[in-house]
Amino acid sequence: MKDVKLFGLVIVVMVLVLSPTIQASSDIETRLSVLEKRIESLETRIESLLDFVLVLIESQPPVANGKAKSEAEQSDSGTLESESFLFDNVTLSSRLSGIVDLKGEVLNQSGVTYNSLVLLQVTLYNSDNGVIGSKAFSLFGLKDGQTKSFDVAVFGVDLGDLFDWKIEFDKGL
Repeated sequence: MKDVKLFGLVIVVMVLVLSPTIQASSDIETRLSVLEKRIESLETRIESLLDFVLVLIESQPPVANGKAKSEAEQSDSGTLESESFLFDNVTLSSRLSGIVDLKGEVLNQSGVTYNSLVLLQVTLYNSDNGVIGSKAFSLFGLKDGQTKSFDVAVFGVDLGDLFDWKIEFDKGL
């Protein structure tokens, strides 16, 4: 009988001790559920914002000095120069098969300050001058005279197939 009372006492103590843990577990699950809903809401807001930005960009008139390849000269030192932008210290590498990384710097010499967004396009060519990959990328805020670094990964291209490349200014806000 003494053992039954002791066992009952142990059960009561365990319930009292574990009750906050069980409650905390329930609170954590509730908090996680709330956070998941907030994340979904933020994802929806971000998608809407990106759609809005794209509409704004598409409604902008073309920038007169936004030319890269046609009036540009590409040198062996990884520099592409145009009237508007200087792409310098450009390096090409491959961290995995099928992924080409372009890293470098862009100097805005267009005479225009872009406070919001600058859209750029990188195009990769094979030895037959055929396009083997391209990727649009953006920089946030690029003042006239300012230099910014960029790092772009182009998927589906092997570095061994790459013969030439160009980077073009698309639009800016």
